[in-house]
Amino acid sequence: MVYYRFHGVPHLYYSAYDQLFLEQTATAIKNAKHINKAFLYFNNTAQTAAIQNAQYIQQFIEK
Repeated sequence: MVYYRFHGVPHLYYSAYDQLFLEQTATAIKNAKHINKAFLYFNNTAQTAAIQNAQYIQQFIEK
């Protein structure tokens, strides 16, 4: 099991993560044989970036 916590870069709590970064993170989790459960917590909530990032990564994983 792994736990990821994202706070926003470069501006903590504000910045959204780009699609490439989210896709690379999701792919790394999917390809890691020792991981059977992953929790991703987005805390970049100051301008709703967390919602957008969470929705994007959820859709990417479901493909």
